[in-house]
Amino acid sequence: MGKTAFHTYCLRVKPQYREEYLENHMHVWPEVEAALKRAGVASYRIWITPDNLLIAVVEFQEGCDMQDVARESAQVPRCQEWEAYMANMQRPCEYAKSGEWWCELPAAYELIGE
Repeated sequence: MGKTAFHTYCLRVKPQYREEYLENHMHVWPEVEAALKRAGVASYRIWITPDNLLIAVVEFQEGCDMQDVARESAQVPRCQEWEAYMANMQRPCEYAKSGEWWCELPAAYELIGE
């Protein structure tokens, strides 16, 4: 694998959907995972805090970013279906700018190995 870059994002899951959200993410649809990989996602992890803050760390292949994910997802009907289903369970976090869904968080520290 070539160079990669990590990006971190946050979003909130609505409290009443927490368990449903977690259950669905134990079984992400194969079409969604395939689209993420085609868009240059090397790894994607989501953590959830006790107050329902979702923190996603996405590792992109060099030259790829969330715009590539959006373009690829727009071409796959199952991705659009997944995103609509998940959007019902989510809301932007308090850090998001107007119109922003997943809010990108700046890195405060990074240790990069050789």
